[in-house]
Amino acid sequence: MMSDTVTNFLKLGRHFRVNLSRGDVVLIEPDETMNGFIKKWAQSLGASVVSFQNIRQVEKFEASPRCVIVGLEGCSIFELKKFLSVIDREHPVTVTVVYSSNKAVITEIQNLLPRVTTILKGEGLKHLLFSLDAEMRVEGIVA
Repeated sequence: MMSDTVTNFLKLGRHFRVNLSRGDVVLIEPDETMNGFIKKWAQSLGASVVSFQNIRQVEKFEASPRCVIVGLEGCSIFELKKFLSVIDREHPVTVTVVYSSNKAVITEIQNLLPRVTTILKGEGLKHLLFSLDAEMRVEGIVA
């Protein structure tokens, strides 16, 4: 028989995991093509996606997001640092992913907020997404 402490610990863990899966995916991406691809892929996984063109628009979003995905092209580094710091502090269970082709910015974000997942975007990303999208359509994985 389990002790009350272990039982309570397991109940809290289950509650924590259930709450992790709640909330929207917040997508900040000014490029309409990238926005469309990421939104489509997230929705194909059953996620509800709320998309914005820039960080300033997100300030009006009041819900606690499950995931935040930020395309850094065209972002003010000052606004970005401020925004990511708020997410890190106020929503510690939110998964945060940023991507950019600017290696210096990616490195700076990694050093500032190690919990944030960073992706260095290569030149061929859009081409890769187009080819994967076509393959998924042929295989019937996405509409």
